[in-house]
Amino acid sequence: QRWAGVNRAQAAVLAHACLLVDLDLHEVTGKLNQLYRLCNNAQQFDPTACTCLRAELPPAPQLAPADFVAEVAQRLAALLSEAFGISNRAASQSLSLTSVQHPPDPAED
Repeated sequence: QRWAGVNRAQAAVLAHACLLVDLDLHEVTGKLNQLYRLCNNAQQFDPTACTCLRAELPPAPQLAPADFVAEVAQRLAALLSEAFGISNRAASQSLSLTSVQHPPDPAED
């Protein structure tokens, strides 16, 4: 969340949200912090200040990350559809969920 504008009387709050579904927070924040350092930005992110959805849910049958992201997208679309009285298709299109695929680890072969 950031303030934008000339002064408080002519300002707006820019709010951003990101739902972390299933990822390694230490790896992601490490890469993000490296990018910020390369851009000479002193801001750094603490991986312990974040969580991901999978970590907060009760244990469930193991789904591959892409399948878990797809299930989350389906459920979010259904909630949006019900809450705002829009079609499930329109709700699905309003979501921007990305599943990041990691290359196989050669050490595991």
